[in-house]
Formats: sequence, structure tokens, C-alpha cells
Amino acid sequence: MGLDIYFYKQGFDIQKKKDELDAKYTKFQAAKEELEQVQDEYESAKLFSADVTHNLNEMAKAVGLYEVLWRAEEIGITVAS
Repeated sequence: MGLDIYFYKQGFDIQKKKDELDAKYTKFQAAKEELEQVQDEYESAKLFSADVTHNLNEMAKAVGLYEVLWRAEEIGITVAS
């Protein structure tokens, strides 16, 4: 078993800092849970997702979808439905 020894600057309020850390950690946990809830809602709302590999680029070009699939921002597309 080890013995941990800590030295702090004179006047440093250890309990105050521990309380501040605890309060921030509590806020962090609440934010993390809220983020996970939003992520769950986002994922459950998703109807379709696909990873179209670039080796299909010639087929996409042939049907006029190359820019839409791989260069959407360049042609002003930011949202699709």
C-alpha cells in the first residue's frame, strides 16, 4: 500500500477548490446526459444512412450525381430531403 503526499501553496483553499470541482463535475455530468439524449433522438429520427464509396464515381457521373454526392458544398447543397 502506498502513501500519497501532497503539498499546496500557503493560502490555497483546498476545500473550496474541491467544492468547485464537484460543482463543475455535476454540471458536466448533466450536460453529458443531455447530449446523449439529443444524440439518441437524432439517431432514432434517422431514416437512412449509407457510405457510398468513391469507387462508384463513374456510375455517379453517368447519372449526373457525382457533384451532388461528392461535391455538394461546392455546388451550394447543404441540406437534402
